[in-house]
Amino acid sequence: MEPTAKPKSPFKPKRTQADRLIDLRIIAQLAVRGYTMAEITLDLNSRRPYTLSRAQVYNDFHVLEEEWSKRANQSFAKLKNQELAKLDAVEAEAWTCWEASKAQGNDKAEARFLAVILNVSDRRQKLLGIAAPQTVKTEITGPAGGAIPVAVQEVAPALTAERKKELIAKYASVTAALPALAPTSESQADAEA
Repeated sequence: MEPTAKPKSPFKPKRTQADRLIDLRIIAQLAVRGYTMAEITLDLNSRRPYTLSRAQVYNDFHVLEEEWSKRANQSFAKLKNQELAKLDAVEAEAWTCWEASKAQGNDKAEARFLAVILNVSDRRQKLLGIAAPQTVKTEITGPAGGAIPVAVQEVAPALTAERKKELIAKYASVTAALPALAPTSESQADAEA
């Protein structure tokens, strides 16, 4: 019996792990250029012998975002550790100098080195996020710390006696032009009561 050829699969070709790594690189390049997931999907599908759904491209992009976030956190931790090492070196040197100046009986030098040590401690606390929160009190005061002068201005000019007479006359002429209204039974009952 002769070996039979394997029948062709009706399914489209699937991507390999190497293909996925290439796709991740392409997705990253297009994403940082501002392409949308739909545009990235179209671009990938035009380049590759297989077809990816927008959901699969989004999942790959999510993997990239997690990797980028992980790298950023590692970089931040590395930078933070470098800064802590610098502070440690400055503090150690300040302690050495303080001890040397103390042995010489130099009061001014002692105070200066202690100030450096305290400054290093404050900076370390801030870097580690353990410094006490700072409150800033804001007060608004007027000249010489007193009250703020407030001037009230009239929005509309006050009515003069002449303007009042003018408006009353205009109102009277408008009401005179209206037809007299016949009293209703309700208004008559109110008048009688």
